[in-house]
Amino acid sequence: MAADHQTLVAPCNDLNPADTLRWLRLGWHDYWRVPGISLSWGLFVFLVSLALSWMGWKMGGWVLLLAMLTGFVFVAPLLAFALYSVSRQLCLGKRPSLRRTLLAMRRPFQNSLVFSLLLAIGLVAA
Repeated sequence: MAADHQTLVAPCNDLNPADTLRWLRLGWHDYWRVPGISLSWGLFVFLVSLALSWMGWKMGGWVLLLAMLTGFVFVAPLLAFALYSVSRQLCLGKRPSLRRTLLAMRRPFQNSLVFSLLLAIGLVAA
């Protein structure tokens, strides 16, 4: 159902809280249709995070780890786009591949770089 109010950026819909469970169920179903891509991507992200955390600990201890946490919070949604791409490929009737999944990450990554640049300009200007 459409919302009665205007928003600044885009129109919004009122959603039922049960929709969240439906989305999780659909995502779980997509996972089991192609578990290899999801598991390999998850393992890759885990190993890179582990390596970065270990290097951060060796170089600067817990202070650097806390600073890196802010970076992980920013980067995590970008990494999730790979799994969103798998679901999108399934919806389009395509057989998901790791190559298509990684190529689909380019667009949101480029948008996030623009956002990062704006944040950096705001930080320097402040």
